[in-house]
Amino acid sequence: MRRADRLTALAALAGARRDADLAQLAAVAVRLCGVLSARDQMDAALAREITVVQSDPELPILKVLDAHIILAERARGSLETQIARLAVEKEQQRHLCATSFGRADVLNRLRLQSKAPRQNR
Repeated sequence: MRRADRLTALAALAGARRDADLAQLAAVAVRLCGVLSARDQMDAALAREITVVQSDPELPILKVLDAHIILAERARGSLETQIARLAVEKEQQRHLCATSFGRADVLNRLRLQSKAPRQNR
């Protein structure tokens, strides 16, 4: 196999790896956004409940609100753990993407150079 053919095959392989890494980064980013959105929605719902209870603070309603706050704090802890894990995963994947993009770029440049007509030296 000629050098130019090998470079073409390697460039195609590096391009495929780059695309796969980018797709994985996008998937992690989507999952992270989903968890962040869930946390924000939970916080907003709890804030609405607190506002309603403040306008009419009766003991039974305060007890229900207290239970909701406890439940929300437990859920928040779980969501924060997921957010932290996904943020680390996203950063690791971002580094992989940077490496993949660099390799694909270098191999593509080498491929193009090998196909360019050689000038007399």
